[in-house]
Amino acid sequence: MESVLIVWRLTSLLSPLCVPLLLGVLAYFRLRNYQDLLAHLAGFLVAPILTFYFLRMMFVAELLRMQAEYGRPRCGMPMLGAAILIFTGTGFQILLSLVAQLMLHGRERTINSSER
Repeated sequence: MESVLIVWRLTSLLSPLCVPLLLGVLAYFRLRNYQDLLAHLAGFLVAPILTFYFLRMMFVAELLRMQAEYGRPRCGMPMLGAAILIFTGTGFQILLSLVAQLMLHGRERTINSSER
């Protein structure tokens, strides 16, 4: 039972980073028929925006739960810690999204060069 709990916690820890990245790649594949630059730009921007939204929603909900459980907080350090984690996660997602879009661009270039 303890291993299931560990797997669940790891899944819930990594899902705010994996799901937006996959949605960015799916947005790229959906839009690449229209315009290549638009597809890469949308695929690049979707992931950090959704990561920021998901992490903010998770951390603020946890802080509100803690505030309701323990009463009024005495300092702003938990909120500062949450803000630092949100911005760190969003920055990490920007890097991952850039790498993913560069890999998609390289893959597209090799497919186009092999067709000629």
